[in-house]
Amino acid sequence: MNTKEYEKLQLLESKATEKLIKYINKQDEIKYIYERMLGLYPFLQEESAKLPFNIWLCCDYRDKEGMTFGERLILEDNSLSGDEIEILREKSASYVSLFQIVDFQEPYVLVRDVLTQEDHRLLEPQVSYVLKAGDYLLSRLGTILGNSRMIGEVSFVPKSVIHSFIRILIRDFNKLDQKMRSEGPKKYLKNDALKIYDLFYQSAYKYFDPENEDLIPIYQELDEFEEYLSTKKNSSQIEKHLSNMIELYEYYLSEEGYSFKDLDKISVKDMLGDAIYEKFITSGLVFNSYISTLKVYLGYRSRISGKYQSSYEEILQISKDRFHYLKEIIRRNSLAQGDPLLSLQLREEESDAVKSYLNDFDRFLLYVFDYPMDLTEKKHHIKKVDQDNITDFLEGDYPLYFSRPGQMKKPIVHFFFHMGLRLKLLKIRKNSLSVTANASEYLGMSREDKYTLHLRGFWSQETIGNLLNMDSRNSKQMMKLLLQSIARLKEGPALSEDLVEFEDFDKDDLYLLIRYMVFMGILSNRGFDGMVWINSTGRVVAGHLEEWSKPRKNIVINIGQYTKGNKEEGYGESKAGGLDEV
Repeated sequence: MNTKEYEKLQLLESKATEKLIKYINKQDEIKYIYERMLGLYPFLQEESAKLPFNIWLCCDYRDKEGMTFGERLILEDNSLSGDEIEILREKSASYVSLFQIVDFQEPYVLVRDVLTQEDHRLLEPQVSYVLKAGDYLLSRLGTILGNSRMIGEVSFVPKSVIHSFIRILIRDFNKLDQKMRSEGPKKYLKNDALKIYDLFYQSAYKYFDPENEDLIPIYQELDEFEEYLSTKKNSSQIEKHLSNMIELYEYYLSEEGYSFKDLDKISVKDMLGDAIYEKFITSGLVFNSYISTLKVYLGYRSRISGKYQSSYEEILQISKDRFHYLKEIIRRNSLAQGDPLLSLQLREEESDAVKSYLNDFDRFLLYVFDYPMDLTEKKHHIKKVDQDNITDFLEGDYPLYFSRPGQMKKPIVHFFFHMGLRLKLLKIRKNSLSVTANASEYLGMSREDKYTLHLRGFWSQETIGNLLNMDSRNSKQMMKLLLQSIARLKEGPALSEDLVEFEDFDKDDLYLLIRYMVFMGILSNRGFDGMVWINSTGRVVAGHLEEWSKPRKNIVINIGQYTKGNKEEGYGESKAGGLDEV
């Protein structure tokens, strides 16, 4: 499309929109609509909410007959041209979503709809002058005479709020009843555009008050650092160092309640390690850039105060050992062996036990998200009051049967706790348990991909060792006993005590793992010491457990392998009374 064609398209859209605005402003009902929506969505009190509300009126609002203002205008105004009618209809079909810039092909921009996982080629000339690949936008996607475009206001979404925004959207979507969820996220995004903006405001401004002076010291510290840099570096280097400091503040320091001057109170190694594990740092160039900035900043601080000397020496050592970190970055962002075949096979399986397990694990994550909790001082377990609250929050049946020394009183909470850490959906910092940035991505995965991820996480020496508090050699032997038990169950049901012969192990260790496999829906039983049998899901899974037990190199776990094709493993921790413009 050339410039003249694009300008003609814009003119047609402008004329159609202007007629729609004039029509809506004549309707008495918009005042009452606004007052009703204000009661539901507090963000409408903000002056900046005026435009999103106006666009919603133009595109989404439907009267008692189920008609939009655009559809009503088409029926009542005989002067509309064919193109104008088409534009109004296309506006009514648009929807709000979160988009990530992928690439630019002037006059088009390629974007990925983060919430529906769809790719779009949008006609947006010269947008590359103000945006860059990787930026996130909250916008309305629609078509204008067959050309996909962003309609109305485009809100830039800071990366610091992306994860919390996606997480809160997924939680809200999951609250819908089964029928509405089955219609997919696009229907949700279309029907609840104002709610999407309200949730965005909650995420973006939850910890930011423009009247609050809490952020002023941060900028003062940056000003001091910039003044120091101005005597040592050129302008491009200064800009990069300041940008790196802000990114580290948003990722780690602000979350922990620290400022830049508190870098002497934290482990720089842990900060950078977490950033690699959580894929905040995804390339060697970025890692080297952060090292360079921290060396300069901590060197500058150590000259002012000796208390920064230890942190400065720590970053110097990390710099010397950087190839160890670079290897880890490459490993975590490279393809590895996954098991997409199992995910495909599981699509054919309908299991109430698996569904209950996965739904309750989601509930567990959401509980931790809502109530980040302090752990017990000695064993770093979830406290009894939280265990009780969590089990009350779950819907499945997870009998206690017995408790073990060193184990939480609720076996399912103990299991979820270790699986959350194993899959890097939970983290422990300062003896407090909270969700990681990966949790929002996990909650958006399909049922079968979640289940495959859990199976891969469970079937490892490290997980078995942590669940039973045993070393890697014994956990490897215990996995062999489990495989023998599964092979025995393929022949038919059996009593727990008759599954295998024990020599060096407490039989309760095996029974507990069988109980966890019952929780996961791989096995079924009647009573803890009663009859055990392998169900249809377990028969699908069994062959994969055997395959995973064969020696191989670099088997790793990564949520991305199920959502993006990457494969990996790891453990750890407006006041709107009328319309102005659209």
